[in-house]
Amino acid sequence: MVEKEKSQSLESERPEWLVRLCLVAKTGRGRYAKELYFGWTKEGSPRVGYSSAELSPRARESVEIFHRTGLDIRDIQSTDLTCVEYSFTGAAIDFGDVGSKKAEDLINYGIKDEKGEAKTIPLGELDVLNALVDSTYLWQSLEKGVISEVAVSAKPMYTLIVPSREEQNSALAVLFKPPNILAEESNQASFKSFVRETLGRLLVLDESQAAGSRKGYLEAVSTFSRKKGRDKRGILSLFVNIDDEMQEGLDKAKKNVLIGSLKVARKVGLMRFEDEELPEILESLPDYDLDALDLKQLQELASVMRDVAQKSLGRY
Repeated sequence: MVEKEKSQSLESERPEWLVRLCLVAKTGRGRYAKELYFGWTKEGSPRVGYSSAELSPRARESVEIFHRTGLDIRDIQSTDLTCVEYSFTGAAIDFGDVGSKKAEDLINYGIKDEKGEAKTIPLGELDVLNALVDSTYLWQSLEKGVISEVAVSAKPMYTLIVPSREEQNSALAVLFKPPNILAEESNQASFKSFVRETLGRLLVLDESQAAGSRKGYLEAVSTFSRKKGRDKRGILSLFVNIDDEMQEGLDKAKKNVLIGSLKVARKVGLMRFEDEELPEILESLPDYDLDALDLKQLQELASVMRDVAQKSLGRY
């Protein structure tokens, strides 16, 4: 109790200390290597620390415990880092292609900077997708005080590192705030929302383009969904063992329903098309449900979409 009160007293005297961490990383090689600490101050400001002296006793204990696991510390190349906290996902910005060259589209994100000011920043789609693929390497937080329990689980903490294309050795660290920075709670819910909304914006943008102008996200997601069996089997698979023959019948029935709906829409004047155009229309219809995916599947999908973006933009 005395140690706990002492720790709380020290933290109240040093408001600039990081009291909750979401990532510990290393940068540099050999004798130039050093650890970086990403997290929040007691006032809730996102910040990066360059020395363990910038950590509260509680945060320092968390780092020491993680080191004892023998797990690797995330390695990042950037040394000049800007730290922000994610607030919301804004609109996707479509840039017109020039000839055969595809333009990289942007997504606006609402963030809070180190001074607590709310801002909106645009990030390139491939930059974000690359960062999402790298984000599978996470920090696990655990307080020393819970060791007396019979069994506890470390809390996964997710952070996005987006390297700058304009400035070498610079990067943006995007932090996802847990419900309470002073409690041992994961930030998974906030991170999952970010991933789902980011992928959703890119899919909507791809869906809004003419077939020849799309990057290929829709096709990739449909293929991914079929492999995972999520978009076709749905909740029915919880109660019925669906074999390939039954699946083929379900696919045919679904197609017949869609064709019937499209023909009704044409009859009442809502759509205009010839029967020979039906296959192309059916192929262009969106066939995905991101809400049905868990975080691991969303990260797998981000990897698939990253590969599509790299091929489309010619950047690997």
